[in-house]
Amino acid sequence: MLKKSLSLVTASVALFIGFGYGCSSSSDATTTTTEAGPTEDTGTGKTDGGKTEGGSKTDGPVTEDDAGETTCAPGDVSSFAPEWKPPAAIHANKCTNAQAEQAALCVYDQNQDAATCKAFNEATENADCLKCVFTASTGATLGPVIVLPGSLVQLNFNGCVAALTGDVTATGCGAKSQASNQCADAACDQNCPVDSKGNGLDELNACLKEAGTTACKQFTDAEGTCIDDAVKAGAPAEACNAGSSTEEVAVNLAQIFCGPPGGDAGPADAKNDG
Repeated sequence: MLKKSLSLVTASVALFIGFGYGCSSSSDATTTTTEAGPTEDTGTGKTDGGKTEGGSKTDGPVTEDDAGETTCAPGDVSSFAPEWKPPAAIHANKCTNAQAEQAALCVYDQNQDAATCKAFNEATENADCLKCVFTASTGATLGPVIVLPGSLVQLNFNGCVAALTGDVTATGCGAKSQASNQCADAACDQNCPVDSKGNGLDELNACLKEAGTTACKQFTDAEGTCIDDAVKAGAPAEACNAGSSTEEVAVNLAQIFCGPPGGDAGPADAKNDG
């Protein structure tokens, strides 16, 4: 499923200022940003626990082949335990829809003008919007774009599902999907480094995808088809499903989380205690 796979795409954002207040500079990879935004390779298959296709796949931890080149693969996750991070409040009204769109596009659209993005990110009137759109992965709650260690970002699609279904508990569908993502991260992040120019991103994404069917299969199985069911036509989280590309999904999520009320067809804002 495209939307699920996009929620797992990692982008390299080398020049983040704070939590993503900068158009970024890095080489081409699976949604790797250039100075005007990212390029993308949006896979169309559902990739629970993984991200998008690309790079080599091998068994075992990181190794060096005869040529001395480092390869990556899922490592041991026997001690892994998921930590549920519920979604931030939706319809936070921290951005106009236009602001939310621009914030997302400056990271995910390769056609954005770097000077325009720089001016947008530095304008004081956009500060609250940017803080809403970009949230650190270490935060208690997560917004539409999650800033990961190493200047990487990821779309919070499962958080949108949790919010619009009204189930922000640690046993809900959004939490199960997030757990499979976290397990894949634990399996691959140390074995598959990505440098400041985005080198290694394809390999990392391939490892994350593989982890969903190997090291993290128990979490993939626990998630099952709940995300697909939650966003199908007429389902509570159908609004999360808008868009057919990384850029469109990013804009949609930014507007749902940070834009004014009335931007989706979902139920009233989910409340959580976290």
